[in-house]
Amino acid sequence: MKIIFRFVLITWLGNLTSCSGLLYYPTRTKYVDTKLLKYPPAEIIYYEDNKKNERLVGWYFEGESPAQTASNSKKKAATKKTSMFSAYINPKLLAKLNPETQKKLQPIANAQRSSSVTSGHTDKPLFIFFHGNAQNMSSHFFSLFWVLDHGYDFFIFDYPGYGASFGEPTPQNTVESGVRAIEYARTRWPQRKLIIFGQSLGGAISLKSVMDLKDRSNICSVVVESTFDSYKKVGQETLARSAWTWLFQPFAYILLSDTYAPKNQIHTLSPIPLLVIHRQGDPVVPLSLGERVFQQAAEPKQFLKLEGEGHVNAFTGDNKEQNKKDLLEFVQKSLKTCAP
Repeated sequence: MKIIFRFVLITWLGNLTSCSGLLYYPTRTKYVDTKLLKYPPAEIIYYEDNKKNERLVGWYFEGESPAQTASNSKKKAATKKTSMFSAYINPKLLAKLNPETQKKLQPIANAQRSSSVTSGHTDKPLFIFFHGNAQNMSSHFFSLFWVLDHGYDFFIFDYPGYGASFGEPTPQNTVESGVRAIEYARTRWPQRKLIIFGQSLGGAISLKSVMDLKDRSNICSVVVESTFDSYKKVGQETLARSAWTWLFQPFAYILLSDTYAPKNQIHTLSPIPLLVIHRQGDPVVPLSLGERVFQQAAEPKQFLKLEGEGHVNAFTGDNKEQNKKDLLEFVQKSLKTCAP
C-alpha cells in the first residue's frame, strides 16, 4: 500500500512540477459541427512558424450588422427567440464533458442558419475571447455566442496544445499566444475597437497579455470572469478542495511560478476600464480571488458580484439576461470614450 501511495505521489508531483497537473486540461476534440451554427465561424491560423513547428488556431465569428441588429430587436417583441444552435452535438462527446458544460452545450433545435462568413463590418466592435483551462475553444465559444445578435463580432482562439494548435501549454506560451491573438486582430482589422474578454485561466492570461502589449491604443475595455491573479494562490486553493491533496498545499507555492501571472501589475491596465465578474458560490475559483483582482486594479473599474453558484456561467446560468445587459452597458460606455 505504501509503495502504491508513493508512486501516486511521485506521479502527481511530476505533473505539478510541469504546471500541467493543476493548470491545463486541453483536448483535441472538436465538440460541435460549426457548419450547423447560426453564425458559423471562419477558422483562422493567427500565428505560424514552420521552422519551429508552431501553429496557433482560432475562430472568427461574424454576427449581425448594426442595421440587422436594430431591425431584429423590433421583431423580437412579436416573435419567439431563435436558439443559438441548430443541430445536436455528438452525444458521445457531450457525455465526456462535466455536467455544467453538458448543460451549456445541450443543443436546441430550429435555429436560424447563416450560409457563409464574410469579411465583416470593420466598424463593428470585436471581442477577443480568452477561454478557460479545459477542453478547447469548441466547448467555450457558446459563452459569448449571444453577442453576435447585438452588433458585435468575436474572435476566440486556442492556446498551444488545445484543439488544432500545436505544442504544449505553459504559463509563458499561453501569454505569448494571447499577445499574438491581439496583435493578429489589430493587424487584420486596424480600425476596429477591441474588447478583451477572459474566463477563469483565460482571465489571468488576458490580463497579463494586455500588460505585455507595447500598444494598447484600440483596446477599449477588459472583462474577466471567475479569474485570479496568482498561479500559486489558485494552485493552493485547488489542492485545498480535496482531502487527498490538502496536505500538499505548500507545493503550489514551491513548484508554481507567478512570473507570467498578472499579480501586482493589474493597476497598470488603467486607464482601460476593467470589469470583474464573479459568482459568490464559485466552486472552482473562490470569490476571494476575484476580489483580489479587483482590489489591485486602478480606476476605472467595476465589480459585478453575482448571486448563486457556478463557474464561468454568468451568461448561461442564474440571472443570465440581466448579466448580459450589465455587460453590454459596461462595454457600450467604454466604447464611447475609446478611439480605434
